[in-house]
Amino acid sequence: MAITAQEYSARIRAQLKTIDPDISADPLTPERKIIDTVSEILADSQIDTYTQTYQYDIDTKVGTDLDKFVALFGFGRQLGRRATGIVTFTRGTPALNDILIPAGTEIVKPQTLVSQVSIFFTTATVVMAEGTTSVDAPIEASSVGPNGNVAAGTIIGLGTSTGDISEVTNAIGTTGGTDTESDAELRVRFKNTIFRNIAGTKDQYLALAIASQFANKANVIGPQSRYSEFVQVPQNRTIVSQIPYSKYTYNYDYYLTDGDPTSETFYYPRGVDYTFTASVPPSVAVTAAQTTLTGSTTLPSATINVASTTGFPTTGTVTIGTQTVAYTGDTGISLTGATGGTGTFPAGTTVTSGTLLPGTVALFEHTYCSINSRNDPTNNIANYVDVFVSGNDTTEVSESVAFPNSSYNFSNTSSSAYYAGKFKRTQTGATPVVGNRFQELLWQPVSLLPSTIIVDGRAFYQGTDYWQVTDITSYFSSRRSRDGIEWSASAAASINAGLLFVLNYTFDKLPMTLNEIMDVHKQIATDVLVHSANERYLNINLIVMYSPGFGKAAVDTGIQAALENFLERQLFGSIIQISDILETVHEVPGVDNVRMTNPSDGIAYGIQEVALDGMTQIGGPKINDFFLQDSDLPVLNQVVASQRSQNTW
Repeated sequence: MAITAQEYSARIRAQLKTIDPDISADPLTPERKIIDTVSEILADSQIDTYTQTYQYDIDTKVGTDLDKFVALFGFGRQLGRRATGIVTFTRGTPALNDILIPAGTEIVKPQTLVSQVSIFFTTATVVMAEGTTSVDAPIEASSVGPNGNVAAGTIIGLGTSTGDISEVTNAIGTTGGTDTESDAELRVRFKNTIFRNIAGTKDQYLALAIASQFANKANVIGPQSRYSEFVQVPQNRTIVSQIPYSKYTYNYDYYLTDGDPTSETFYYPRGVDYTFTASVPPSVAVTAAQTTLTGSTTLPSATINVASTTGFPTTGTVTIGTQTVAYTGDTGISLTGATGGTGTFPAGTTVTSGTLLPGTVALFEHTYCSINSRNDPTNNIANYVDVFVSGNDTTEVSESVAFPNSSYNFSNTSSSAYYAGKFKRTQTGATPVVGNRFQELLWQPVSLLPSTIIVDGRAFYQGTDYWQVTDITSYFSSRRSRDGIEWSASAAASINAGLLFVLNYTFDKLPMTLNEIMDVHKQIATDVLVHSANERYLNINLIVMYSPGFGKAAVDTGIQAALENFLERQLFGSIIQISDILETVHEVPGVDNVRMTNPSDGIAYGIQEVALDGMTQIGGPKINDFFLQDSDLPVLNQVVASQRSQNTW
């Protein structure tokens, strides 16, 4: 705050009394007039300085004042977003005729003891076809904010009359609901972005990605990425990196340290303590070795008898106790030409060469190219940048399409553009059937197909006549994806090639929008491609001991919310650690004890990864820590908590 003229005057007079008490500073005296005049000038100058400082000090600005300031730089506050997801409408018996469920149909997650009511509306009109019992529909929360992020199986209320529809549920949780950006968050994003916005940098691409109100996380992958991990030297003295998503390792810019920031960067010398192999994953051959004295030895001694010299260099130095001894040769069971050291050491004393001995923990760092990068270092292709973004901007489109001919059939030839291995069925992850017909769609990536498609007046049904398929090549979930429809061979045979029909579907507009922005700011010859994040849906199976006085249903809801928040905080390429999951659950009120289920429990165990349908299991259960790829983010599908007590734990 600015200092007033009166305050300056009081300070000067107080100082004068200390320096020279005889000087009069009473009102109307010449001295006082001089003091007051100087004080006025100082106050005016200080006000000017304060005003100028405040004008450019973002940390002092709040609310509208902050919005106006960042707007000068083309910046704006990110608005909150509504959560989105998919629900399934069902009925007990097959529909006697087509049942229309219009866009805007209200559905509800009821209020519980630990959460408030959440209201959703369908965002597209869907039809439950005659003879079927279910249909999926996209939904959006009625209000902005995280209240719309609800767990799988919690949306069960029909807020709007839907005729013959009896039930509704969500197989997976809704996601994407966020609050409007706070002042503190806006200041941080502004500082991290505006003055680091150098064209073509990782910082710029990240800033452009998360500036969208529809995005909340991003990862930028170029031709080179850095990986760091603590590793422990095994008994065979060969360390293999645990990185799961490297396709190429660069044979430079690598080193081992002890991980102590006060130590030298190259704590373990290359060629002395280890040699590097740029394989995938890379490995380190540790040259340090150890053995023991076979008899009592008094130093200095020209010959030192040991159990074995395997792994020792033919000449060099060793450490015996705390003594350093140089040697010039070995015979397999002795070091020869030894000099140095003092003292007597009994048989069995450890003799070591180097510092990287079995059991040593070191920090291993190297440079790699990700399997999720389109770059190919072996062929000197290094101009690609892949940006992975969490979030979506679901948009409904209408497209007039022509039915494809048989040249578009899925093939088992890997070089074919229609090789079945380049695609998967979106809902289940299954590979398309060779011989079925592929129809590529214009707007990419595709989010949701209708449950019924009308061609030439005939109705075809998803799951029977056709399936939604997703491109799983390096272009996946981008504007260059080749997502589309897999028509069954029988359905394709009944439709004339070239026949036109209108198809309504939804696609994720976010990758296309961000790509257009980044194309403006990229460097010449750089190919930037934005992808939606690869979401991995997880079922977490737990055994829980509940505290007395807490209801199981309420505690389970708290566990679900806690794990959703935990997974939401994970970044691209994280390691999902079982201990973190158990710690998160243990902090939920009402949880007395918790562990992961195991095979001996006789029920679903560990962490199960499932497809988008929430039911089809992908791979086996995970009972240990596991890695995500650097294009992946985890999403909680459901928690299954089985109750046990201490006597059956």
